[in-house]
Amino acid sequence: MLGTSMYFVTGHTIPSFPTPNLNFGPAQAGTTTASVTPVVIQLTNGHTWVNQSGKSVTAFAVQASGGSVILQSISLKGLPAPSAQWYSCNPVSCDTSTNINTQLTANYNPAAGVSLGDGNTYPTTVGPNSLDSGQATIVYVTGAGNIAPIDSGNTYPLQVVAGQSSASLQVQVATK
Repeated sequence: MLGTSMYFVTGHTIPSFPTPNLNFGPAQAGTTTASVTPVVIQLTNGHTWVNQSGKSVTAFAVQASGGSVILQSISLKGLPAPSAQWYSCNPVSCDTSTNINTQLTANYNPAAGVSLGDGNTYPTTVGPNSLDSGQATIVYVTGAGNIAPIDSGNTYPLQVVAGQSSASLQVQVATK
């Protein structure tokens, strides 16, 4: 029920806005409540390699659950990697348990695609990729984190942001 009140200011009557009757109690019979499932991304199978000339590549698997997301940022050592340096396979074709869980390799050529655990070579797309709930993809990032040969053996944080979700994974730098 809405109520109104009046205020008197130096002899004048000023009406106020109606006051709503808010009920924050339990839902009434016959009503429904909605719950929101958060979108979550998970990173696995992360690796970073560097060669003696200083060229590096980072690879990892990312999976979405609870909804669809678009990969928005990838950083290594707290340094963002430009999206022009991201290469990922189509989740519809490369999203298999074998591919996601088999150790990824440093031998990667963006023009030739990526050879994965099931023995197939998959073409890659450049830049952000979208994932539906339950889908996963393999992502390769070239030159992330300004990794140099002196970083070999060190472990650094890899972070991915997709929508309102973020995930991180510690990756060790190996010499290739």
